[in-house]
Amino acid sequence: MDKSEAIKPEYRLLKAGRPGKPFINERVHPFIIEVPVAANGLDRALNREIVAFHKSQCVKPRFGRTTLRDGRNYYRWCFSDLDIARAFLEKFGGAFYKTTGT
Repeated sequence: MDKSEAIKPEYRLLKAGRPGKPFINERVHPFIIEVPVAANGLDRALNREIVAFHKSQCVKPRFGRTTLRDGRNYYRWCFSDLDIARAFLEKFGGAFYKTTGT
């Protein structure tokens, strides 16, 4: 087996010129919550709350792509567990980006 065959399939996307880790997170963790944020990003207090939420759920924060739509910035958080994704949605607002399994 050569070196390229030993690479996990989801990481081969990096070699194919895809956008990188956020893109992989969105493919591997199908429950994506998209939250609108201010133009200058998350404020420190909200960021701390989001980090604390992930710690309380014993999950690693997985960031998706940042998008700009209709003059508004959106950050995406990716989850493997639907219940945790719904709890995040209830706490921080936003919306499911993909409806797969929701």
